[in-house]
Amino acid sequence: MGPFLRPRRRHLVCRLNDDRLSNLPDGVLHQILTLLPIDSVVRTSALSSRWRYLWRTNPTLHFPTYTDLAAEVECDDYVDAIDSCLDLCASTEHFTSLSFTISWLFSREERRDMANYWASFAAVRIVDSLSFKFEYPDDLDEYYNDELSWFIPLPDAVFYCWSITTLKLDHCALFDIQPEFGRPIFPFLETVFLRSVAFIADTLSGLISSSPKIKKLNIGGSRLTNRIVISSPTLETLDMYRNVFSIGCPVEISLAPRLRFLGLCCDLTWTKTAPLVNIEEITLLNDTKKKFRDRTEWRLLVSVVRNARVLGRMSGLLSLC
Repeated sequence: MGPFLRPRRRHLVCRLNDDRLSNLPDGVLHQILTLLPIDSVVRTSALSSRWRYLWRTNPTLHFPTYTDLAAEVECDDYVDAIDSCLDLCASTEHFTSLSFTISWLFSREERRDMANYWASFAAVRIVDSLSFKFEYPDDLDEYYNDELSWFIPLPDAVFYCWSITTLKLDHCALFDIQPEFGRPIFPFLETVFLRSVAFIADTLSGLISSSPKIKKLNIGGSRLTNRIVISSPTLETLDMYRNVFSIGCPVEISLAPRLRFLGLCCDLTWTKTAPLVNIEEITLLNDTKKKFRDRTEWRLLVSVVRNARVLGRMSGLLSLC
């Protein structure tokens, strides 16, 4: 009976020692790593020789904010850890997603230096989705009092990230954006999320004109000081909510033949709007409905809608004008 048991024992030992997870392809393991926080991703290098360098080729890097780690990690150690992580991942040429969050606990100069260095890392690589978030304290009164000194200018290196398809910006300042030699800055950019962004001069129009494939534009809580011109033959979704408009800051949709979804939650002053031929849905929150009451801008917006079904759904609002 003994000789017949030995093969079974050997087979059982082989099955126990078989690491099926590590035998998966790199692409599948990278998908697993994207579900973990960055500190856990780095710790996987201690699992086995198979995992030792795998995290360095992970195409997704999302770095946590220092605000959540301030009680455990020193400022310099936090910055050094991220810089070291980027240095170890320097051989990766294509990232599906890079996300950086810069805490308000750092000085203005430190935040600017960190943003410049990390943006330069992204600029020399192929990046699909890029996110920069500058954190600010919740009780920052200067922001609501038109004080722009807190806003960090977006690093120039971001404008060399030609490959991005998604751009997310939070609490930063955008200065003049002009395409070089008539070429678009972001030839593949399709989705833009802008939250609490201060636009200096006509930068929003410059961003749109520099993105010939833009499909979705989401602007929330931002500071708009000059005339806003929305002109894009490819734009399909436009959301503008809780923005701070200066007096005399008109909004104009001069060209948007493919616009299908329009979301408004702000005090807008419409001056001119091209016919919205393909519009399928217009979303207005209650505050916006009240602000549009008895205003010619509301009539102007309604007059350009060419979809009878949308007009039918808005029939209740038409009585407010």
